[in-house]
Amino acid sequence: MRVLIVTHGTDGDVLPFLSLAGTMVERRHQATVLTHQRYGPAVTAAGAEFIPIDDADSEQSLLAATPRLLCLRGPADLRDFYQDCGLWEQLSLETEALTAAVEPGRTVLVGRHTSALSVLLAAELTDVPAVWLALSPIQYMTWPMASYNYRAGLGDGLRQVRHEVGLPVDGEALFRPPDLDLAGWPDWFDRAGESVPTGVHCCGFLNGDRYRFAPAGRTAAPARPSVLVTGGTGRMLQDDFYAVTVAGAMATGHPVTVVTPFADLLGPAERGRVTWLPGANYHELFTRSLAVIHHGGIGTLARCVELGIPQVIVSAGGDRSDNGARAAVRGVGEWVDFRDWSPANVAAALERAVRRPPRNPAPAAAGEAARRATEHIERFAADWWARRPVTDGRAR
Repeated sequence: MRVLIVTHGTDGDVLPFLSLAGTMVERRHQATVLTHQRYGPAVTAAGAEFIPIDDADSEQSLLAATPRLLCLRGPADLRDFYQDCGLWEQLSLETEALTAAVEPGRTVLVGRHTSALSVLLAAELTDVPAVWLALSPIQYMTWPMASYNYRAGLGDGLRQVRHEVGLPVDGEALFRPPDLDLAGWPDWFDRAGESVPTGVHCCGFLNGDRYRFAPAGRTAAPARPSVLVTGGTGRMLQDDFYAVTVAGAMATGHPVTVVTPFADLLGPAERGRVTWLPGANYHELFTRSLAVIHHGGIGTLARCVELGIPQVIVSAGGDRSDNGARAAVRGVGEWVDFRDWSPANVAAALERAVRRPPRNPAPAAAGEAARRATEHIERFAADWWARRPVTDGRAR
């Protein structure tokens, strides 16, 4: 089987798909990953073919613009974001690259839920199966609104892309839905809030840490155990995230280590009182931490659960508050929602997290989630091709 994978974002969005790609390769499939150019070495480490979707300058521009996603007010804002960031050109590039790589009768397209529209367009164009993999429950919870924003804000642009790649533009459909939906979290996490729709398969947390490449600069873990503060590898954070979390951690008297590739997100007051690392061996750093204070990214949350590390989720925007609420319901972390942000509340949550031993509701073997996802795709693809005649790879 040939698997063409598309994903966008930062480590939390990309590394889970590399875990899937690596497992596909281990199971004797051919995997190709389309993602940002800086992940080329990681894709190669997974044993997959790499097709970059941008260059260093355009990726940095997109990273700098992503905080705008926290304050989208409607379809017009989303349209402007796509236009300003060159995402129409990227969508055409991805669709054309996928179409060129399809081998009829043995190809499956896999993309990140919500953002990988190129997977849906290329699947429609070539008549091959399309799979969307969601990384957090909020992607299903908000899909009706996201779909509305796509149609109301991006309709004209999507019709233009459809015309450019050779798809009809005279109907109402902007893209066909995926043929298989997978969820990158376990059943116990799903049951802690609004559950996925019927037919979606929960595979478990997809951990891609073995494909994480630390940036240049100091990355060694501090000699003494400390409280780790991190907002992940992206810039989509509230302006005062580090000011609030560092002040709260410092108030407990513990040493503090901050991991972020963006030094400018730390103010002078924070930089002078903490150990700052641009990146790290996350497994080593987490296992040597007293606790982790983070933004609520599902990858960071899952890593804490799997390693048994006390965690405090200080959330705002995106999927993070829903992730934090689910962690609190299942007793795997403390949660401070954006409405309650203050150093005092963070400090109190940290003290509670350290006092209460963390637990893992359903421990899973390393790589089990990627294996489950791969098996779902294998079974689905085999059934798909058994029921459909092989064509020349173009829509009929």
